[in-house]
Amino acid sequence: FPVTIVFRSELEKATNARIISEIMNDTGKDVVVVKDGKNNAIAEQFRALRTSLSYLGINKDNKTILLTSSISGEGKSFISINLGASFALTNKKVILLELDLRKPKISGMLNLENHPGMTDYLAGLASRKEVTKPFKENKNFHIIPAGNIPPNPSELIINGKLDELIEELKGEYDFIIIDSPPVGLVSDARLLNKFASLTLYIVRHKYTPKSYLKFIDQIY
Repeated sequence: FPVTIVFRSELEKATNARIISEIMNDTGKDVVVVKDGKNNAIAEQFRALRTSLSYLGINKDNKTILLTSSISGEGKSFISINLGASFALTNKKVILLELDLRKPKISGMLNLENHPGMTDYLAGLASRKEVTKPFKENKNFHIIPAGNIPPNPSELIINGKLDELIEELKGEYDFIIIDSPPVGLVSDARLLNKFASLTLYIVRHKYTPKSYLKFIDQIY
């Protein structure tokens, strides 16, 4: 018997969590699959996810979306990037916060300079302007990379600086996307959840262990 989740029905039977989107696996080398004028199947799935979020209450007042999952490698960063790109294509201002401070991937995936980054800002070593990077393919999209991996990620998250940052960003951006660590492994995602208007929990086909089904339902 497979030990990973294979069928949508397994999620539906084991949890009460709502499934709002299915995104196909992309085997190409291009990290950004949502682009202006690109109408392939996976880009259309991201547009459908964007629409679903509006029905779930994501709007100008509730604008912060947090992404988490069970374990590393389930696609959080890929979905975070392309969801942000999808919103930016509608002429909305979007900022993506790389807050997986233990195992950051976004800056590497996009070939962004990682330093200075979020950890420098939270430690009071850099300004917001210094850590905010432009997304080269869309002027409406900005990213704050994680920065150097700190010895104390949880302490940085709760020191108060992030609260100030989120409030500032709410006044300047239409959407804030938070890429967080897997909630099944560390406590950081739970600490970040207080900022979220809505949380997306990523499950990957033939990858996420079935043993997390009960856990998903419990936190839902």
